[in-house]
Formats: sequence, structure tokens, C-alpha cells
Amino acid sequence: MRRQISQAILGVAMLLVIGLGTPLAVVVQRFYDDRAVLELQRRGAQSITEITLPLDPAELAQVAAEPDARGAFTVYDSSGRRVFGPGPAVADAGTRLALAGRPGSRREGGELALAVPITDRGSERIVGAVRVTESIGAVDAETRRAWAVMAIAVTVALAGAWLLARAQGRRLAAPVISLAGQAETVGRGEFAPVPGPSGIPEVDVVAAALKASAQHLAALLARERAFSADVAHQVRTPLTGLRLQLERARREGGAADALAGALGEIDRLERTVEDLLALARDEMRATPTLDVAVLLEGVRARWSPRLDRLGRTLAVDYEAPAAPVSGASVSIGQVLDVLIDNSATHGDGTVTLRARRALGGYVLEVQDEGDGIDDDVRDAILERNHGTGTGIGLALARTVTEAEGGRLQLATTTPPRFQVVLPTAVADPESRISRPAVR
Repeated sequence: MRRQISQAILGVAMLLVIGLGTPLAVVVQRFYDDRAVLELQRRGAQSITEITLPLDPAELAQVAAEPDARGAFTVYDSSGRRVFGPGPAVADAGTRLALAGRPGSRREGGELALAVPITDRGSERIVGAVRVTESIGAVDAETRRAWAVMAIAVTVALAGAWLLARAQGRRLAAPVISLAGQAETVGRGEFAPVPGPSGIPEVDVVAAALKASAQHLAALLARERAFSADVAHQVRTPLTGLRLQLERARREGGAADALAGALGEIDRLERTVEDLLALARDEMRATPTLDVAVLLEGVRARWSPRLDRLGRTLAVDYEAPAAPVSGASVSIGQVLDVLIDNSATHGDGTVTLRARRALGGYVLEVQDEGDGIDDDVRDAILERNHGTGTGIGLALARTVTEAEGGRLQLATTTPPRFQVVLPTAVADPESRISRPAVR
């Protein structure tokens, strides 16, 4: 690209030189020719003013020998016979025209000759002619000197154009080369910052589009990468429940009930994976209304046996919501599973799951009787990669809650109490869930 730009600029400069230089060279040549003719006219006029009639060769020789004489001249009488001077013995064509009253200049035999008539001041009759000459070689030499100066100027101009073309080519090609490198980097999955504006609008438009695409791909790749970690974390609980049911069936019998329970856990596992995949791909739609009773009883059925094995209990207390609550049972169930699992792993004593009405929405609370959470980590506990475990569960729970239009917060640190705040359902099921101010 840089070479093409340089060649284009240099080509335009050469066309301008040819288009303007050729007429200028012709004008220069005509200028020196006209100047030579003008000089001959002055010489002829000066010679005529000093010539007296009748024409006398001796007197003409004195005029030509004077110090202020401006060069040799030839004088002819009215019949075309040379009276004085170095010119031809018989008047040439140009001199004959002057004797006829039509003076002019002509190129003859390597000379530029000019003949002007001599008139009698009393009768205005043409009595002779003066012929003056200038070497054509001298005129052409001046023309060639002028052309040489022009050629030097053209060479300097073309050299400057070549340097400018190279600099401009580098300036225009550099951002394009940078964009090509950036595109290659994006193709490798590396999303480095796109260089700043180049000052070239067209290139900046492409750079802005590349930057937007890189940001979109980076966000998409980050979600897809997080999906595998989220799935690994979230399927742990259903798989644990499935294992416990199958192990109990092996010890106690009752294969039909165990298989039914296992199929239920598998269905729940599939819904969990689908829900997380939709979240990773930013495909969450408006959520349906939440059946609080079914949701909490399902949580009780899943977690009471597991906590019993740990020597702990799960207390569930809830009141019916005053209005339909927005939220998908699968998503909110995942959030509650994360919170209860966090209490079972890091807390102590009874785990309490409480649901109550709130102004403008509904609140689900999970609390245990453990030592509590340090105040210095209170603000960061819901961030990904924070904590003593994998650092995924609480952050994922917050993300899922926000995708459902609610929010997850740590209400108190001692005892540790998490709140899932959900809004009431809006009238239009196709619209996105709004987030009213719920307290």
C-alpha cells in the first residue's frame, strides 16, 4: 500500500510537471525570441535617428564607429543595393519587405534579422532600409540556460514530491498495518486495546468497528469460559443428591422410588445447565412468576436430608406474597442452593430459610448460626474468585439473581444473613423485568 501511495503521488507530480512545464518552456523560448526582436528594434531605431540623407557610405561608417553605437548595421538604398554594412550585397526578402513599407523580423542563415525602412522626413518617402542582426545561437543559449534552471527546479520539486510521497505513504499505511496486526491478534483470541485515532476518518471508522467487535468477542468468550466453571459448580449439588439417593437405594432397597428421585434430579440438572447456558449467552428473557410454596418445599426436600447427615437442621418459614413475584423457579432455586450450601460448608447450627413480603417485592433470606463474616470482606464476598473455596458460588448466585431482575445482598455479617430481593411481576410478560426499589 505504501508503494502504491508513493507512486500515485509521484505520478501526479510528474503529470503536473509535464502539463505545466511544456507550455512554460515554449513561453520561455518565445520570451527570449521576443526580447531579441525588441532589442533589434531599438538598435534599428537608434541607427535611423543617426543617419542623415542623402545616404553617404563615409558618413555611415562614422556613425557605426561612434562609441555609443549598439552593434553593426547594414544600410540599403531604395533599389535594394547595399550602401554600407556587412550584410548581403543585395537586399534579402525581409529587407525588401521593409523597403515596401512592411518591416519585420526573420530567421535567415543562423541569424535573426530585422529590417526597418528609412523615410524622408519631408516627403515621408521610403529612401532606404536599415538591417540589424542577432545570432540565433546567442538567443538559443539564453533559452537553454533558462530551461536548465527550470529543469533544476523541476528536479528539486520531484525530489520533494518523492520525499513527501514516502512520508505520506508511511503515514497512511501505518494505521492500516496496525489494524491488520490488531485483526490478527483478535483472530488468535487476544483482545488487546485498539490503537487510538489515527486522524484518518476512514481508518478510524474501521478501527472503531474492530474495537467494538473485539469487545463483543471478549465479553462473549469470557461468558463462555465462565460457563464451564459455573456449570461445574452448580451441578455439584444435584449430582451429590443423585449419588445419595442411589446409595440409599442400594442399602435399603426401594429401587423404584430411588429411580424416580434420580430422574427428578436429572431433570433438575438439565434445567440448571440450560439456564446457565442462557445466562452465559445473554439470552435470558422475561421471567415467569414464582410459585414460592413449591420453590421452598422443593428446597426443603433437597436439603433437609443432607443437613440431617451433618447433624444440623433446616428451618423453613414463609408467608404468601401479596402479589405475583417475578422469577424462574430453576434460577431462584439455584441461588438458594448456593446460599444453603455456603451455610452448610462454612456456617454452623440451624440453617433458616425465611421468605417474607417487602414493599414492592418479596425477600428470601438464608441465615445460619455460625461465627459470622469479617467486616473487611463484606463488600467483596459476592465477587468472583473471592473466598476460601472456589470463589464462584456467591458471585454466580448474584449474577443469576440480577438476571432475574432482583438483587442478592449480605444483610448482616453476624449472624451471616443473605437476602434475595425479588420484584413483583410486571403486567407485560414480554417486557424485561424491571427493578423497583425494594426494601
